[in-house]
Formats: sequence, structure tokens, C-alpha cells
Amino acid sequence: MLLSILLAVGFASVVSLIGGVILLKRYKGEFENENGILISAFAAGALLATALLDLLPEAKGEITGVLIGIVVMFLLEKLLLWYHHHHEPHNKIKPAVWILTVGDSLHNFLDGVAIAAAFIASPVLGLTTTMAVFLHEIPHELVDFGILLSHGLSRGKTLFLNFLSALFALLGAILMYYLSTHLIGYLPFFLAFAAGNFLYISLADLLPETNHNTPSIQNTAKHIVLFFGGIILIVIMKSL
Repeated sequence: MLLSILLAVGFASVVSLIGGVILLKRYKGEFENENGILISAFAAGALLATALLDLLPEAKGEITGVLIGIVVMFLLEKLLLWYHHHHEPHNKIKPAVWILTVGDSLHNFLDGVAIAAAFIASPVLGLTTTMAVFLHEIPHELVDFGILLSHGLSRGKTLFLNFLSALFALLGAILMYYLSTHLIGYLPFFLAFAAGNFLYISLADLLPETNHNTPSIQNTAKHIVLFFGGIILIVIMKSL
């Protein structure tokens, strides 16, 4: 199981990081264009489906964990000024680079905990949670890359800092795995906590991106199709 968890966390972290690099190069610094919004719409659907259809049923009614998960993400976002990162021009934002890196590391740590807790509950839940983490990390990496580059960091240093913060996902997964024998009674809480995280990211961060600008009818249709596509992907994975 540990190997499966490490492979899953590595996939979600490294592949999303590589995806961020590829998209960064393609967008050439434009992080709020329609392509990025389409990615957010798809990821939002996948996160919602994972939280409501997979994690919460396994949490066995542990609503307190959902609330705490939402509150933690809210506080983390405010500390990092993530809201402003999504909704204001990047050149108006002056957060310290180390604050962003520390906050991103904490976010990745929680992702690792969520993936490990899901695998401990069931392999299928672990796979769907991994996919949800992977999908929401791509737009997240785009934003992080944009902020760090806007502070004068080279692409090499930006990639290095994001890689270091990605390692914290492995740390969270390993700690969750080895402490699981002591925390097994709290597993529903951790699953509910992960669901709260996913709900907040989907509803407060990703979905508002699709309404940020007045889209055309064609783009609106794309948003809707991709949003439901994310949901359908998780439903299919759950049924396998």
C-alpha cells in the first residue's frame, strides 16, 4: 500500500508540475486566458464529484471534518492572498516569495494526507482522490508560476521552488501512512477534511474563474461541458 500511495502522490505532484511547465511555456505568461479557465472548469467538476460522491460517503457523516477542512483552506488562501492572485493583475501583488512557497508546501502536505487517507480507506477511493488532486494542481501550478515569475525569479528558480514544495505532498502521505495505526479511528475525519478542502477549492477558487469575465455563448458551452466532463470522469473511475 505504501508503494501505491507514493506512486500516486508522485504522479499527482510531478506530472502536474510538468503540466504547469508545459502550459506556462505555451501561454507565455498569460495565466487568465480562456484555456486556463477551461482547465479550471474541468478540475472543479472532478473535485466536486470526488468530495461528494467518494470522500463524504466514506467519511460516515463526519461533518465536523468538512467544516474544518473548509476553514483551513479559507485561512490558508487569505494568508497567501490567493484570492487576489486569481482576480487582480499579477503586477499589483507583492507577497513575499517565501510566504507563497511555505503556503504552497502546506497545501501540498494536505494533498498528500488526503491521498494517503483515501488509499487506506480503499484503493478505488485513493485513485479517484489522486486524479482530483492532479487535476486541480495544474491550474494551481500556473498561478504559482506566474506569481513567482512576476517577482523576478528565473524560470529555473521558479521550477526548483515548486519542486521543493511538491515534496511536502510525499511527507504528508508518509506521515499519514505510518501514523494510520494510531489514527485509524480518525480516518473518517481525515476523509471529511479532504472533502472540505476539495469543496472549497472547487467552489471558491475554480468555479468563480469561469464567471470572472463575460464569456461568449460558445465558451459558456465549453465551460458547462468540461465541468460535467470532470464529474463524469470521477463517476466512471468510481464504477470501475
